[in-house]
Amino acid sequence: MNHRRCYLFALEVAPLTIGRAYDELPLHCTLMHRFWVEMSPEDLMAKVHDVLVATPVLSLRVIGRTLLGPKQVSVSLIEHAADLETLNARLFERLNELGVEYVAPQWVGQGHVFHVTDKPGSLLKDGVTKTAGAVYLIEVNVPGYEGKRIPRTKFALNTRKDEKLAKRLLAMAAADQRMRKAAKRDASAWDDGLDKRHTKALKRIIAATGWPRTSVVGERAANAAWLLAQHAGHDREFQARCLEMMKRLKQIEDEANLDRRRAAVGLQPFAEYRKLMVEYYGDNSQS
Repeated sequence: MNHRRCYLFALEVAPLTIGRAYDELPLHCTLMHRFWVEMSPEDLMAKVHDVLVATPVLSLRVIGRTLLGPKQVSVSLIEHAADLETLNARLFERLNELGVEYVAPQWVGQGHVFHVTDKPGSLLKDGVTKTAGAVYLIEVNVPGYEGKRIPRTKFALNTRKDEKLAKRLLAMAAADQRMRKAAKRDASAWDDGLDKRHTKALKRIIAATGWPRTSVVGERAANAAWLLAQHAGHDREFQARCLEMMKRLKQIEDEANLDRRRAAVGLQPFAEYRKLMVEYYGDNSQS
C-alpha cells in the first residue's frame, strides 16, 4: 500500500545518479517545488508521462543572479522561455488533478521561478546556456534518510521533431484554405462541418501534447495550428484558450515576427485579432 511521499521535479544540468542519497544535489534547475502525494515513484511518473513525452530537449539560459527564499540562497536565474513555461504549466495542472499538497504553495504556479542553486566552484555565468535533456523525480524526507535527496526516476526528453504531427497540421490547414478559396468562387463549396472537424482534431492534439510548438513541429505547422484555431469561431471558449496558450508561450512578445508569420498564412495582424477577442471576452491581461 502506498504511503505519503514528498517529491520534487528537476531538470538536468549535471547528471544525477538514480537511487543515490545526496546531501546536496549536483547542479539542476528546479521544475516543480516539493509536494506530498500518496503515490510510488512509478505510479506518479505514469500519471505525468504524457506531459513529459511531449516535451523537447530544453535550453536553460542564465539571465542573472539573486538571493531566493527565506534563507536567501544564492541562485542563477533562468530565462522563462516558452517551452519551459509550457512544461511547468502542464505539470502543475496535472499535479493539481492528482490532489498533491505543496510544501510552499507560493513557489508553484504563477509564483514559480526557474533557477539553478549556486554551488561553490560551479557558478553559471550570465548569458550561458545549458541543455536540459532529462527530467528527474526526486524524493525527499525519506524515512531513515532525513535531509537526503534521492533521485528515483530519470525521464529523457524528446530530441526529435514530431514530423507526423507537423504533416497532420499542415494537411488540415491546406484543406481549410482550399475550401475557403473555392467558396469565394462558388458559395456552394462552403463546408460548414470542416471547421468543426478541425477544431475537434486540434482539441485532441492540445490535450495530448499541449499547444503545437515551433520547436516540436516547425514554424509552418505551428502557424497552421494558429490558422485552425482562428477558424474555430463556433467555439469561442476554445479560441480564448488558444489565445491564452499563445500568450503563455510568449510568441506575442515578438510581434513584428509574429505578424510576418501570420501574414504568410493569410491572417490579419495579431493586434487586430486580439482586439476581436477582447470584444468577446474582455481584457483579462491584468488578471
